[in-house]
Amino acid sequence: MKRSQVVGLIVVIAVVAVGAVIYGMFRTAREVAHIVQPAAARAVGVVEKAKCRSHLSHLALAADQWAYEHGGKLPDSDRWVDDLLPYVVGQEDFRCPADPSGARCSYGMNQAVSGKMLGEIANREAVVLFYETAHPGDNPSDGPRDVAVLRHNGGSVYAFADAHTDWLLTKPAFESQ
Repeated sequence: MKRSQVVGLIVVIAVVAVGAVIYGMFRTAREVAHIVQPAAARAVGVVEKAKCRSHLSHLALAADQWAYEHGGKLPDSDRWVDDLLPYVVGQEDFRCPADPSGARCSYGMNQAVSGKMLGEIANREAVVLFYETAHPGDNPSDGPRDVAVLRHNGGSVYAFADAHTDWLLTKPAFESQ
């Protein structure tokens, strides 16, 4: 036997042994499912939150690039999705994987920064640019009252005017200080 075959055989034996021990600890497969299912659900939630954060990061970088090509001015909130579409790889960047709505866009643009010059926004690292909206649609935009707070373990993912993202349990600033 080759070394790789021996290693594979050892792994299979270990998996079977661990499975037998776990199964032996419980009377039924249903009991095993009750333990495995919550852990699997948490893992899915972690992956969805990571994808959502990646999508918002892509949108923030697209807005930064769009502003660079338009004299430093951010897109208007009434057409921001259409403006940024050429700057992202695919339309999936506009949808949170945890959003069941099926709408074109799961994220909203902060109206307080709509059409503003990036240089005019004080504390760019603290001002929201994009957020998870409670009202998905074509070009969602509003402010703090529109944040969908229950998508990711009671928190939301935000992209800020300096293009960084964060997951927060509380709503950050939507206006320049």
